Amino acid sequence: MVFSSRLVYYLLRPLSQPHLVSDLLAGILLSSLLQLGGDGILRDIFPIKIILAIATIAQLGLIFYVFLTGLEMNLDFVLRAPKKPTIIAICSTLVPMMLGTFSYSLVTIVDKKLLKKSGETYQYNRPQCYFMWSMVLSITGFPVLANILVDLKLLYTRLGKLALTVATHNDFYNWLMFAMMVPFFVNGYRAVYSMLCVIAFILLSHFVLRPLLEKIVSKKPNKHEWTNYQLSFVIMGLFACTGLTDILGANPLVGALIYGLAIPRGSFAELLIERSDDFGSRYLAPLFFVSCGLRTNLVKVLQHAEGCLVVIAVILSMCTKIVTTFAVTRYYGMPFRESMAFGLLMNTKGILSLIVLNIAWDKQIVDDSNSDDSNYEPMKAIN
Repeated sequence: MVFSSRLVYYLLRPLSQPHLVSDLLAGILLSSLLQLGGDGILRDIFPIKIILAIATIAQLGLIFYVFLTGLEMNLDFVLRAPKKPTIIAICSTLVPMMLGTFSYSLVTIVDKKLLKKSGETYQYNRPQCYFMWSMVLSITGFPVLANILVDLKLLYTRLGKLALTVATHNDFYNWLMFAMMVPFFVNGYRAVYSMLCVIAFILLSHFVLRPLLEKIVSKKPNKHEWTNYQLSFVIMGLFACTGLTDILGANPLVGALIYGLAIPRGSFAELLIERSDDFGSRYLAPLFFVSCGLRTNLVKVLQHAEGCLVVIAVILSMCTKIVTTFAVTRYYGMPFRESMAFGLLMNTKGILSLIVLNIAWDKQIVDDSNSDDSNYEPMKAIN
């Protein structure tokens, strides 16, 4: 799986595509090739034991990836940012969610008419579906966008600096929404206690854990003084935070992000990124992306999905974020071409989008797995 993702990445390298795209395409291509050979070949190559092992390792890579995202995200910078990037980030988060709700309503109306389903039996007209769809459309992948800006040599331009600043805010708002709102739509009102516990954990990490870590790190300002044995305690703390948030009823990845944000910025954080990036982002995290691609049954999509409906949904999904950021930046006087480029950059999706979609799929929010009716395939294809 890792070899196939690397192969696709080098084939797409002239197009300056990030690793995320190559990993997903590798999974989709593998899934399509195996599906063409029949379900028997798929079960022989990927039996249930292998799938469970891959899922476990992929979850470990996902934890490292989110931890690195927290390390790269500067919370002080988010809290003290200028007014202009903050307003752009808020508008590019909330307005696409509202437009996403409207676009999802249009898609469900068309889908119900095509499938001749009544509102009582239609499975995709629930509040959870609207929220998951809208949240995915509002997300900007900060790590993916940063890599794109570096590859295109735009990081230190005016457009690149503004895009990275807004993406940092946008990613922070989306992760906050993910930690607070997703449990409500998954577990209902039982998530109130989980949310209160997570808020308490966030405050504890910011006002107690972070100052404590700053004192420890300040004793060794040179990053070469840290041994692998000492750094192993950092990894133990990572798994402790993920396990704690899981016990509190939130997603374990929330704990990984909070722990990454609590690590003091400076040479120590750079050392952790250097040591963990290759292992977590280059070898373990691709397993999660490829597994997402494997879950995409492209053969069934082409057989059952309404092509017109899929095209409409894809266009609406792309336009919400692009149009919103374009309008806001034009209001602030940015030239037309830069505003359009800024909108395209802010439409970059990342790992959080896949996490939300996977949760929605596993909890059967966007998938009616109990139904054998093939008429539901158009909606599954869109999601």
